[in-house]
Amino acid sequence: MTIKNRLISSIGLGLFLISALAASAPLALAADEPVKPPRPLKIDDLFALKEVYDPQLSPDGAWVAYTVTATDLAKESSDTDIWMVPAAGGDPVRVTSSPKSESRPRFSPDGKWLAFLSAREGKQTQVWLLPRSGGEAVKLTDFKTGVSDVVWSPDSKRLALVMKDADPDGAATGGDDEDGDAPAGDVEKPKTPKPIVVRRLQFKRDGAGYLDERRRHIHMFDIAGKTAIQLTSGPFDDSSAVWSPDGMRIAFVSNRTLPDADASQDKNIYVVEAKAGAVPKAVVASPGDDDSPAWSPDGRWLLYLQGCDPKDMWYGSNHIALVPAGGGTPRPLTASIDRNAYTPVFSPDSLYVYFLLEDGGVQPLCRVSVDGGTVERVAGTDREVQAFDVAGKGPVVVLEATTGRPAEISAVGTDGTLARLTHVNDEVLKGIKLGQVRRYKATSKDGTPVDAFLTLPPDYKEETRLPAILRIHGGPTSQFTTGFEFEWQILAAQGYAVITSNPRGSTGYGTTFSRAIFADWGNKDFEDVMAAVDGAVAMGIADPDRLGVGGWSYGGILTDYVITKTDRFKAAISGASGANWLAGYGTDHYQYEYETELGLPWRNRDLWLKLSSSFFDVEKITTPVLYMCGALDMNVPLLNSEQLYQAVRRIGKVRTELVIYPDQWHGIGTPSYQKDRYERYIAWYDGFLKPKGALTGERKPEAMSLLGKPLYPAAAPTDRKKVLEDDLAKATAEFVKNPDSADAILRLGLRTTDLGRYREAIDIYSRGISRHPDDARLLRYRGHRYITVREFDKAISDLSRAAGLLNGKPDIPDTDGAGSTAVPGASAKPANTLQFSVWYHLGLARFLKGDFQGALQAYRECLKAAKGNDESLVSVSDWLFMTLRRLGRKDEAAKVLDVVRPDMKISENMVYLNRLLMYKGTYAPEDLLRTGGSDVDLATYGFAVGNFYLMNGEKDKARAIFERVMKGPAWQAFGYIAAEAELARMK
Repeated sequence: MTIKNRLISSIGLGLFLISALAASAPLALAADEPVKPPRPLKIDDLFALKEVYDPQLSPDGAWVAYTVTATDLAKESSDTDIWMVPAAGGDPVRVTSSPKSESRPRFSPDGKWLAFLSAREGKQTQVWLLPRSGGEAVKLTDFKTGVSDVVWSPDSKRLALVMKDADPDGAATGGDDEDGDAPAGDVEKPKTPKPIVVRRLQFKRDGAGYLDERRRHIHMFDIAGKTAIQLTSGPFDDSSAVWSPDGMRIAFVSNRTLPDADASQDKNIYVVEAKAGAVPKAVVASPGDDDSPAWSPDGRWLLYLQGCDPKDMWYGSNHIALVPAGGGTPRPLTASIDRNAYTPVFSPDSLYVYFLLEDGGVQPLCRVSVDGGTVERVAGTDREVQAFDVAGKGPVVVLEATTGRPAEISAVGTDGTLARLTHVNDEVLKGIKLGQVRRYKATSKDGTPVDAFLTLPPDYKEETRLPAILRIHGGPTSQFTTGFEFEWQILAAQGYAVITSNPRGSTGYGTTFSRAIFADWGNKDFEDVMAAVDGAVAMGIADPDRLGVGGWSYGGILTDYVITKTDRFKAAISGASGANWLAGYGTDHYQYEYETELGLPWRNRDLWLKLSSSFFDVEKITTPVLYMCGALDMNVPLLNSEQLYQAVRRIGKVRTELVIYPDQWHGIGTPSYQKDRYERYIAWYDGFLKPKGALTGERKPEAMSLLGKPLYPAAAPTDRKKVLEDDLAKATAEFVKNPDSADAILRLGLRTTDLGRYREAIDIYSRGISRHPDDARLLRYRGHRYITVREFDKAISDLSRAAGLLNGKPDIPDTDGAGSTAVPGASAKPANTLQFSVWYHLGLARFLKGDFQGALQAYRECLKAAKGNDESLVSVSDWLFMTLRRLGRKDEAAKVLDVVRPDMKISENMVYLNRLLMYKGTYAPEDLLRTGGSDVDLATYGFAVGNFYLMNGEKDKARAIFERVMKGPAWQAFGYIAAEAELARMK
């Protein structure tokens, strides 16, 4: 039993065990291998940690099936596989290993089969069956639409399936995408998409996009005959199907309010007979948001979650209730505790109801008698239990997390003790030292007690003041818990005290506490989070002069209120936030919630304007603020962040940036974007909160020189910088509009490079290459920038691959994707071809590495591609001449100079012509040093002169010239890098 939409989730041993032992057994350390001391958490550890989810007990209680999700940063993807572990403890067994994900493992009641969902064949998620006696999984269903849920009938002969209606035009249809879980871009798009026609009141949903008339319905599938019957229909979404114990009926959840279900959230519990033509009957028809039905073992009762009063919306607490299976008056079981419950189920003996309870910063497994009475906390009172399962035999199992580790599966003892069954992340975590998380109570301005958490750096020394960051949770109706929070730990690993709290508006503290911010955002919750900060300052831990703030979703929204109400924070990060709520109506997916809480904007204008104070008070902001958002966000759409950024940037009083993640919904799912977000968090906070932060002195270097010196981009002149930033803004806008366009990616990378942000450009090209692996242009430019940052092997790999892709193909101009030269400031007409540029840079990378023979081969190919173009000819001839001299082939080198003439048609590469004329004897070396020009020109001339002395045996003179080049700022110039390489070789 798992919490749905949670933010931020006797086997035949022969075949399974043999295939799994190698994968599950950890390698032993060699006897002489030293044990490394634990290190602080790193961002890349996010992708080393795996997610355990969905524990399911076998009918005999002997085994637990579950899923494990692994993320591959390099492949920009994740893969979910099914595993099993003995419920009594023992080695885990890997059940699936296909490159496509598998989910929702479900045992058949007779114990013979394990069903699961996967799109391992084709694009649609279908049902697969795995025989537990051994053998391969077989594909059971082949619908035109994807299956989003599968439930066995008690006789193991049928399945209840939840599926979205098929597209009447025949296009492929995804699965349960209206839950907002579908990653953007998963479904292949037609070349020319159909027009989007909107008719529904609820016409969009984050993660799904624009909604059409198709709905999710329940189907009954006969396994032997492979036939299906649709049991429910109509303009309603149906979910949470559960069979009655006799297999004659199916209970489910649906909002079937007429005339328009989109106008309310009145979900109810229905029962339909498992036969064609049956009409669903409402068993529960209360006005709230009812959910999670479960049958009693004797079939007489239905257990369910009864929603709160609709006027309380998401601020109210639900409760568990019992209702006769044929309908009648519900009997509440947990209403008195005023806390949200999740996933209730009967105990096998029908005497108790097990459930999860959201309670004051923890989430334990609880139970209550079917007769009502006191709620008993069974397990996990100090942690976050995310899911659980019970069976007729065997233990209760839970998926539970602590502040020191992500969720793992444990068996619950009769005394509530937990025995770990899985150890998925133990190997990763044993080498990492995490920070301590302390709980404390703060007192808000009006005396309200506020739960708070303080995460400290791993090696924190008591009585030390630290820069501190207030991070605010989303929702607002959610809670921080004693579960594992990677964000807290990664910020603490950077030396920060991380302050978090559950301010009013949070759930887990009762309806009154949560409803305190109803139509009053940024007021009481502002006072509460500030009280948490004051508490950390009063402890002597948080430095009051070095405070940061931030959050995502409502955490970002409250951040926007915070920085218009106080100047105490030196840095802010507002993720996926909003401030001008008039702009939100109709552009996000909260039409019902807005009307319930605020009324309609044209009827209740004053309240809408009052709550938009963080936009209209924007001139009060004195805190540098970084805005971030996914380009496809329909929860709190990008336009909100754009408006705030535009306003703060226009006022110009504080530093601000806007980061947009292409093709992302409200949650950032692409692994490299997840990494980028954390890197930006750290860089932004470091820049303003640390004495020598990146933005106040010590900056993050773009590269390390071959001599061990950090290299930083030089600041462009103000007028030039404005032009470059405008060019980058245009390229960014184009990229956001066309994130799959290789041309847009190329231009974004080039314009980022113009500002000296080489690492960022490499990341841009890398994401482009993941989408366009055969685009030689992206490989050419990433290879170029690998040269810039002194990673020559990576440059050689990229450029060699690009050369292979271009082999035998017609040559094309080397442009920025729009027909212009890729070099800023150069003539509009490209001087070089793509093949020429690839071979040129490949030769350079090999020359810089000291592989002169490899460089010679590349430059000979480059010379062929020059095709008589004087601009290309002089640049390749220069490096070809130097390469031949380094190989001792002096006569061949002299012949290279035969084509060099002072009257060659050169405009952009005059420095190379002058270098060649020096080698030819037309100019003396000192003439070039007196020429002047840009910093790049001086580095280019300096290397040539030093190389002239070096190849003529005057090593001391050469060293002096190379060292002179090192004093200049143009470290990105090829001449500078080459001089640096020579000095490194001279050591």
